[in-house]
Amino acid sequence: MKLIVGLGNPGEKYANTPHNAGFMMVDMLYKYLLDEYLKEDGAGYKHWKKEDMFESSLVEFEIKGQRIVLMKPLTFMNDSGYAVAKYIKKNELNIEEDLIVVHDDLDIVLGDYKLQFAKSPKGHNGIISLENHLKTQNFSRLRIGIEGRENKNIPGEDYVLIPFRQTQKDKLKEVMDRALKELLNIILG
Repeated sequence: MKLIVGLGNPGEKYANTPHNAGFMMVDMLYKYLLDEYLKEDGAGYKHWKKEDMFESSLVEFEIKGQRIVLMKPLTFMNDSGYAVAKYIKKNELNIEEDLIVVHDDLDIVLGDYKLQFAKSPKGHNGIISLENHLKTQNFSRLRIGIEGRENKNIPGEDYVLIPFRQTQKDKLKEVMDRALKELLNIILG
């Protein structure tokens, strides 16, 4: 099983902001899995479901014998670890092997990404929450670069909540297309 967790903040107010790059990437993965696998075999559509127990939106797929769960915690970024840890404990997952967290990263320029194990940006509150609740740093992360500030005087905590301009959204889409291929390789082999 693979649990792919996108980090972000729920609500329309945050939907188009850099801090929601994790949600956006998981939504792109969701759409890809629907288009490539479910349409072809007539299995029908899978829909996001709000799961109160895990304070998250979840959708589950079975593809090529692999169980894939996509998760968007609805606890807001700074408490993402609570929801993820609850799901992992209930389903007895191996954090090191089964978990991939997708999140925004101000340490990486917009247009780039890194897929790494146990490496994260300094001061990312969503990742800090995960590490505290999971009691480990040993999990995979897909770090989506969002650093695109024209005015470097804007503090990071403010910048991540400012909606993307169209040119930034275009760059983000390009990098997410590239990252998707690598992510699919890991998930489906």
